[in-house]
Amino acid sequence: MSSGKEIHNRGTVGVVCHDAGGAEVVSEWLLQSGARFHCCLAGPAKDIFLGKFNVINNMALDLVVNQSDWVLCGSSWQSDLEKQAVKYSIKLQKHVVVCLDHWVNYEDRFIADGTLRLPNEIWVCDHYAYEIAAGLFPSIGIKVIDNPYLKKIKSDLAAMLSDENDT
Repeated sequence: MSSGKEIHNRGTVGVVCHDAGGAEVVSEWLLQSGARFHCCLAGPAKDIFLGKFNVINNMALDLVVNQSDWVLCGSSWQSDLEKQAVKYSIKLQKHVVVCLDHWVNYEDRFIADGTLRLPNEIWVCDHYAYEIAAGLFPSIGIKVIDNPYLKKIKSDLAAMLSDENDT
C-alpha cells in the first residue's frame, strides 16, 4: 500500500471537500504528510478542517485550483463542489486526484453537468474499493493508500489503552 505521500513533493495542493468522510481522510493525509495546501471547503468538511487546523483560509474554488500545483478532492454524491473542481482542474491541465472513502455510487460522484469527468488519479483506502474502482474506471490510475484517518483512530485508541494500563 502507498501512503500517498510521494505526490506531495509536487508543491502546494489545492484541497476541495464537502462531505465528512472524504474530509476526514484528506485532512488526516494533510496532517500526516505535512503538505502545503489551499482549500475550498463546504458542508461538514468546514468543521472537520477547523477542528484539525484551528485556522483555515477557505477560498473560492477557482482561486484554490489556480494557486495550487495539483488538486486533491474528496467526493460527494449530492454536492457538485468536488465535481466542479475536477472539471476546472482538467480544463487548466492540473493533475487532479479524487479520494474515494467508501464503496458505493462511484460513477455518480464523477458526473457533472450530465457528463462523466474523471480525475487523473483515484485514491482508495482498501483493496475492495480498488477492485470496484478498477472495474469501473480501467483507464484511470488508481492507488490504494493507507487510510490516514483509520491510522489516526488506531493510534488514538492505542494511546487510550496504554493510558488505562498505566493506571
